[in-house]
Amino acid sequence: MLAFRAYLRGLIAARHARPHDDLLGQLVTVEMAGDRLSEAELLTTCVTLLTAGHETTTNLIGNTLYTLLQHPDQLQAIRQEPARLPNAIEEVLRFESPLQRNPRRLAQDYTYEGHLMGKGDFVLQMLGSANRDPAIFAAADHFDSQRQPNRHVAFGFGLHFCLGAPLARLEAPIAVQLILERMPKLRLAQPTAQWMQHSLVRGLASLPVVF
Repeated sequence: MLAFRAYLRGLIAARHARPHDDLLGQLVTVEMAGDRLSEAELLTTCVTLLTAGHETTTNLIGNTLYTLLQHPDQLQAIRQEPARLPNAIEEVLRFESPLQRNPRRLAQDYTYEGHLMGKGDFVLQMLGSANRDPAIFAAADHFDSQRQPNRHVAFGFGLHFCLGAPLARLEAPIAVQLILERMPKLRLAQPTAQWMQHSLVRGLASLPVVF
């Protein structure tokens, strides 16, 4: 992350020296116009834009393929009717949420179910757990590619709803559909996949397949 931010500082300095009409150039212009965007905020915004539009979407694509290959009957239905794929991806977002936990610091004191948490305390939103809540989802631990309704919170909720959600919902169906079209005999090479060892993210370290 330090190297990444140093790289972005170089790009920002270049845009200061020579304005450019790309996204970074526009953000720099806003900062130069004094619109309350400090260099630290500009750097954090750039990091957020890049990670929100890349890492979790990569994991969503892998998680979708793995989950569908584990449920061949549902995969076959999607092959026969590709219009079912977007709903399947929404169910993967619930069932194998790419972001399992979301860190926050409390802006003020807050009491939840009798537990007092203080301003500045570090808390984790357990998105993966919420998406398996049996009070909200029937057969919550069952993968149903056409689940309706599907009120998952894989992208968060409210003011901090994931910035990359619209992009993920565009990219994932395109990628998965192309893979399924080009590899009609795609199947798992082994029954289980290797998951990344990560405290927040749910994503595959590898996915051995045969096609």
